[in-house]
Amino acid sequence: YFTASVCGDEVAHGKPAPDPYRRAAALLDLEPGRCLAIEDSVTGALSAEDAGCPVLVVPNDVEVPVTARRRHIRSLSGVDVSRLREIYTELQSVSD
Repeated sequence: YFTASVCGDEVAHGKPAPDPYRRAAALLDLEPGRCLAIEDSVTGALSAEDAGCPVLVVPNDVEVPVTARRRHIRSLSGVDVSRLREIYTELQSVSD
């Protein structure tokens, strides 16, 4: 279940602009930096990162470049909330 969702046509500028992630964070009453984005595309990762979110990247057809604010994993299989929190904390320490 999701508390909120944002589609590209619900913001002024879609990905790779940061608008979708900023809108999602606002709907959750959080700063984007308090949200872990999960992405599988170059434009999505750029959008999330430019909004201020740390980014968890899962593979897709096009390789997403590595940055300090992105963590790459092979699959979401077996990734639970506890692991997502660990990844978020690791990425937060990079930006502090």
